[in-house]
Amino acid sequence: MTTLIALVVLSQAQKSETVTFKVGDVSRTALVFRPVKEVKDPPVVFMFHGHGGGSRQASVQWRYHLTWPEAVVVYPQGLPGWKGRTDPEGTRSGWQGAPGQLEDRDIKFFDAMVAWAAKEFGATPAKTFVTGHSNGSLMTWVLQAKRAEKVAAFAGACAPGGLWYREAPVEPAFVVAGVSDELVGIRGMRIFSDAVIKKNSCSATPIVREDGVKVYSGKQPVWVWEYEGGHSPPRNAGEKVVGFFKSVMK
Repeated sequence: MTTLIALVVLSQAQKSETVTFKVGDVSRTALVFRPVKEVKDPPVVFMFHGHGGGSRQASVQWRYHLTWPEAVVVYPQGLPGWKGRTDPEGTRSGWQGAPGQLEDRDIKFFDAMVAWAAKEFGATPAKTFVTGHSNGSLMTWVLQAKRAEKVAAFAGACAPGGLWYREAPVEPAFVVAGVSDELVGIRGMRIFSDAVIKKNSCSATPIVREDGVKVYSGKQPVWVWEYEGGHSPPRNAGEKVVGFFKSVMK
């Protein structure tokens, strides 16, 4: 059974709160930025950091709370355990990379955070969004496969879903990839984005925006952006993701 510890540490300098959750026998934390104005049913964005990263680092890199100040922005903190190419022993912080891994500890963590956001802010699935980078992108696609009913749209950067993604429900999705990514090759990302486009029954010909984002129409929209760079997206990546979330928000 998952319960919430009502422990909130306020940081006036950063205008953020560290919220602690009790997930089973484990304490989990998330860095939370509240909206600049209190509104009923605000948008909620969950941003999952990359492998070896952290919630504070993700807030500095992605700045969703600055780009979308009307939203509740949650930067969860990962735990060691997931074994990736750059961390075969699983000693660095991260997220489960597939459904069923690590006893679904991070899906359970997400459930606790969603329940808290509903109670604290009146958050609803229609305005709840999930995004992530690298290993956090894997977590994003895991949540589409297993918690789509709680989320309005998904955006993942620099990591594709696995074969298990075939069973994921059709949802609005934004795939971000680096053409020169040295860790996650562009070929694999293109195979994945093509699979998402096919899953959503999108037209083969997208609208290509001036900023290079390709917009596909179908049962649910799919956006694809390939930037010129490596595994770390440009600073404006978060702005494009927020634009995508706003475009599908009801």
